[in-house]
Amino acid sequence: MSTEVLNELLRRSESLTNEEKMRLANHLASQAGKSQAGQTVGTEDNGDASKPDPKRRRERQWLLQHGKEYEGQWVALDGDCLLSHGTDGRLVLAEARRSAVIVPFVVRVEKPDELPFGGW
Repeated sequence: MSTEVLNELLRRSESLTNEEKMRLANHLASQAGKSQAGQTVGTEDNGDASKPDPKRRRERQWLLQHGKEYEGQWVALDGDCLLSHGTDGRLVLAEARRSAVIVPFVVRVEKPDELPFGGW
């Protein structure tokens, strides 16, 4: 790609919302991971970039830092990158899957004063 095209993309990205910038950043990171490892980079802390960290350390840390901003919503994460959020868990998951992340972490951020979700 020419430097001119790259500079144009960078200039145009300045007009995006923060959420759109996060989606673009995740997409670019995903594409870079595919070209380097043949698949998206996971949330590893276990030394293997192809497998998600089973303890989801980066996701849990993100929730501690940003969870209050998304109380009452579903969030989809890949490591410390927010893929999607909203009140409809199915839509959040669908959007996260469109971002090419192999195994997104999807959770509902509960409000401190509400009872925990127990399922149907």
